[in-house]
Amino acid sequence: QEAAGFKLDFLPRLAQTKGSDKKTTALDLVVMIFNQRGHREALLLSNDFPDCFEASRMQVGELMSDVGMLSAAIRKCQKELDHLKKEAGRKPSCTRSTITSD
Repeated sequence: QEAAGFKLDFLPRLAQTKGSDKKTTALDLVVMIFNQRGHREALLLSNDFPDCFEASRMQVGELMSDVGMLSAAIRKCQKELDHLKKEAGRKPSCTRSTITSD
């Protein structure tokens, strides 16, 4: 049975591999074959991965900074939650009978 696909990280190698004419790449040939066989829709990867273009424009440093800020915010929330739990354990709970006096 023939192979049904390839990994996406292989695409850059297809684009870098030149044919004997030194112009046509292996990726160009793959596209031509898909078009000739009537499978043009298979080439529309943006339909299958709609967020890839926007994600490719993001800077790794910016993402790392955002992750760091989120981690710090989570730690701060956890500390506040722990503090509130401790305080709730120390204070007697208020009930209706202790609040009202008839």
